[in-house]
Amino acid sequence: MTNIEGFGCYKVFILILYYSIQNKFVESYCSGKLYRRTLISIYEMEEIIKSFEDKKANIKDKKELSSILYYSKPFILFSKNKSETLNFSKNIYPNTVRVTFILYPPKNSGEIYYSNIDIDKLKLSEYDEREVLFLPWSSFEIENYKIIGENDYEITLNYLDKYYHQLKNKISEMREQKVIQNFCENIWDSPFSMKLVECLEDKSTIFNNIKDFLLDLSQNQEINFNDNEITQNLPPKKKFPKFNKNCLMEKINKFYSL
Repeated sequence: MTNIEGFGCYKVFILILYYSIQNKFVESYCSGKLYRRTLISIYEMEEIIKSFEDKKANIKDKKELSSILYYSKPFILFSKNKSETLNFSKNIYPNTVRVTFILYPPKNSGEIYYSNIDIDKLKLSEYDEREVLFLPWSSFEIENYKIIGENDYEITLNYLDKYYHQLKNKISEMREQKVIQNFCENIWDSPFSMKLVECLEDKSTIFNNIKDFLLDLSQNQEINFNDNEITQNLPPKKKFPKFNKNCLMEKINKFYSL
C-alpha cells in the first residue's frame, strides 16, 4: 500500500479512519508511553543523526525547534508494553540497524485528537497484544537518540501537540493580512504539505481547514485569503483509482518500518 501513489483505493479507508477518530467513534491512546522496535537502513539512521546534530548546532540563540520532525506514510504499530517489543527485530541484517522507538504521552490530551487507534478497545484479537495503530501521515518530533549497542539505537519521540499552545499563541498575535498570508503560504510550501496534497488529492478541503483554523485563532475575521494565489504552486491534480467497494481489510500489507 505504501508503494501505491496516492494510496490508491485505500485512500477512502484512511480518511474514514481519520473521520472516526475525530468524531470519537474509535478511541485513541494517549495515557502512557508507547514502544516500537524495528530495523531501518544504515543510511536512514545516518540521515537522522546528521539532521539532528545539524539542527542542534544551528539553533543556538535562535527561537527554533531544537529537534527534527519525522512523519510516517504507512500504518505503523506501537506497543504499550516495552518487553513485548523485544520479540521483534532480534536479528540485525546487513546494511540495517535496530532501533527502539519510545513515544512519550501527549502534553495536551483532551484538547485535540491524535492519529492513532487503541486496538485493545476494539477487541479484534483473542490475544492481549496491547497495540496502538498509527495512521498514515502521523508526525512526531525526534527529541533525542542514543547508541545502546553495536548497530543498535534508541530514539525518543514526542507528539507534536507539545507545540500546540505555542502555535495558538503565535497565530493569535497575528493581526496583519500580509503576516497571516505569508504564514499560510509557508505551510503550503513545506515538503510535508506537498506530499499530503499529492496523496489526498483534495487541495480545497485541506486549504479551507487551514484557513478556518488560522481565522479562528487570529481573532481577525477581516482577513481575505486568495485561494488561487496560495495553491497555484501545489502539485497538479492526478487521477487515482476510485475506491473499490470490494476492497477487504486483510489485503492491506503489513509494515515494519517508520
